[in-house]
Amino acid sequence: MKSYIKTTYFISFLVVTVTIVTVSLALFANMQIANTKRNLKSLAQTVKISKIPIGTDYDVFAKNLAEADGSLRVTIINSDGIVLGDSYADKNKMQNHGNRREVIQALEAGAGEDIRKSETVGLKTVYSAVKLDDGVVLRLAYPLSGVFDYLKNIMPLIIVLCIAILILINIFAKRFSDKLLYPLLRIHEMLEGKIGESDKVRYSFPETESILSNIDYLIKKLNYDFEEIIKTQKMRTDFVANVSHELKSPLTSIKGFAELMYSGMILSEDKKKDYLKRIVKESDRLLDIINDIINLSEVESKKAENVVRENINLKNVVLDVFKALEMLAESKKITLSVSGEASVFANLKEIWEMVYNLVDNAIKYGTDSGYVKILLKQTDGISVIEVKDNGIGIPKEHINRVFERFYRVDKSHSRKSGGTGLGLSIVKNVAVKYGGNVAVKSEEGKGSTFVIKFPNSL
Repeated sequence: MKSYIKTTYFISFLVVTVTIVTVSLALFANMQIANTKRNLKSLAQTVKISKIPIGTDYDVFAKNLAEADGSLRVTIINSDGIVLGDSYADKNKMQNHGNRREVIQALEAGAGEDIRKSETVGLKTVYSAVKLDDGVVLRLAYPLSGVFDYLKNIMPLIIVLCIAILILINIFAKRFSDKLLYPLLRIHEMLEGKIGESDKVRYSFPETESILSNIDYLIKKLNYDFEEIIKTQKMRTDFVANVSHELKSPLTSIKGFAELMYSGMILSEDKKKDYLKRIVKESDRLLDIINDIINLSEVESKKAENVVRENINLKNVVLDVFKALEMLAESKKITLSVSGEASVFANLKEIWEMVYNLVDNAIKYGTDSGYVKILLKQTDGISVIEVKDNGIGIPKEHINRVFERFYRVDKSHSRKSGGTGLGLSIVKNVAVKYGGNVAVKSEEGKGSTFVIKFPNSL
């Protein structure tokens, strides 16, 4: 039986390991191909936005653009399929490309892509084409051999790791089978009378029902804990995915503009200044996202009892936030006002961040010449902060989700105004951390009111 368990365990782990490695390699390969497609498409769109200067020699342009990567091939084709320039081959000796799938798609829909063996290069290649404003098609190509070079380089390491895993599996299978059979061997010994009288008493089973009851309780508790773990893991996975997406957008823009300037294709000084301005803007957006992530992490990682707390005059905090956002409010001619008095026993930095995000949000989504009014109240052991604006408001179907991380009601407006999608999540976390709650009332086109309540007893 021991040999059977060990063999079964070993084979099971071996199959799982091989499956995981195979699937991982397949996913990695697909991911590399997908990344190559995205990069080619992004570069093609960037060139389209920049435009090829009038009178440019297409052959020279193709070769210059391809210099950024030794494996990149650039081809420029007119609407009749005639090759006007190519970074790899002599354009005069090349076949008509009007029947190429990616070229047909680009001419008909503005963009196209394909994966096939290149008749010119002789390698399986990823193609991405885009129709430029002057009617010609810019086609970028990258051989799949370049995509898999990295995989070939790490293959020896993967083989060594697989061998090491097999050895560990064998060792673990032996130990597992020993531990699994130990209770059965003890029961067997007890039944055959090989255990002493004192051991019999120790290992007798008068409490069987009690044990089963406890096991049932433990199973239920473990199921509950498991559900909580799955829920937490999903939240973490979603958060990581959202963070990756939010960071990737500005980084992609910065990389695209920087590569264009580095390639020397941008000759106009005005365009250079415009691209540098965009790089600075995207860098600021990136920094804002990182700062908000850090602030959210700090709020969530420390419990209320583990932070430095003090009695905070909320009116002083509001006035200080007004000073910090004064220029932003003046740029939209928005009036800021505060009335009433209230205090809360909490961490000053976190309360300041909470108020700042509320006011900043109200200004950014406020209408020109509008207002942001804050009312402070303290009654019946409750401190209340009410932030009211007459801005664009929130559609009814979005109200229940505005406190989710990275959730934006209007993504285009949010990014244009510099929003990161984390501000209201920080607000909610601070409120909950100190035993409070936050609620929102809003009407689309008329404005919103956020109400935060804190217990004074904290």
